[in-house]
Amino acid sequence: MEDKKVICRRNRIRGKAAQKKLAELVEGKDVGTLGGEDVFHPDFSFEQKNLARAAVFKIMEQAVANAARAKKTGREKKDRTPVVVIKLKGKHLEASGLVVMRFKDFMKHIMGKEEL
Repeated sequence: MEDKKVICRRNRIRGKAAQKKLAELVEGKDVGTLGGEDVFHPDFSFEQKNLARAAVFKIMEQAVANAARAKKTGREKKDRTPVVVIKLKGKHLEASGLVVMRFKDFMKHIMGKEEL
């Protein structure tokens, strides 16, 4: 088994590379330090995470499939952007809700960039 220090170091290097790439794509500044935001942008505070797995990806697959099915069956004439909304059980949506969308959709609809 690998030494824990080696694994931690590799993960930090991987995380910094991801932060740098994110900063380039959103035209922000990579300022990531322990305890602070990863990428500064005048309109957003970005926190970048690299995960091996997370349930939200499975949920997003469902949202993508639903959007595609609506167009395919003729219910919709245009492409719709899949969005996942998550809230904590017992909490109000307005207080604890999160909106999750694919990065390419964020760049298109929020940042106004058609191509990455």
